[in-house]
Amino acid sequence: MKVVVIGQKWLGERALEMVLNSSHDVVKVIAPEGDRLNTNATSKGLAVSIPPSHRAPIIASDVPDCDVIICAHAHVKLAPSALMKPRHGAIGYHPSLMPLYRGKNAIVDALKEHQKIIGGSVYLLDDGWDTGPVLLQDWSFVQDGDDAASIWRRVLAPMGLELLERAVSHLEAFGHWPEAQMQRT
Repeated sequence: MKVVVIGQKWLGERALEMVLNSSHDVVKVIAPEGDRLNTNATSKGLAVSIPPSHRAPIIASDVPDCDVIICAHAHVKLAPSALMKPRHGAIGYHPSLMPLYRGKNAIVDALKEHQKIIGGSVYLLDDGWDTGPVLLQDWSFVQDGDDAASIWRRVLAPMGLELLERAVSHLEAFGHWPEAQMQRT
């Protein structure tokens, strides 16, 4: 499959490695300048671009022909024209049990409400923020002393990588996305 990876930080870099280890063709990486995903992709000779400002969406001309877009810690908006480019659409990971806690403060919001269970969702991106159909979910218990950073590192970031990998593997094996599923970690 031809894949575009959009993201940053640990999750973006690990998603790139997951795609490359699966022998897919990474046709472009979109990551902030100086970010570890950008640096890793550049060192591998991949086509890399910097996302537009946080206010400007990624548009169709930013996305080459591809089968799927994978967003991993992306924090960017894809214009409807960009979402139409990949044959199988675009997926993203969000660190909540969607539809709960949408937005960039999902983990903090869940902890503020003293949630004892936290989780993550892989979903099909649409023209809203964290509003597309959920494909896969997983969950874990919140431990005493967890804060947003510790639970991200301990549970949610690795969970996101695993869920993205499961979704891509399902697409590769069956030619379509999985139906929504949930399991305990």
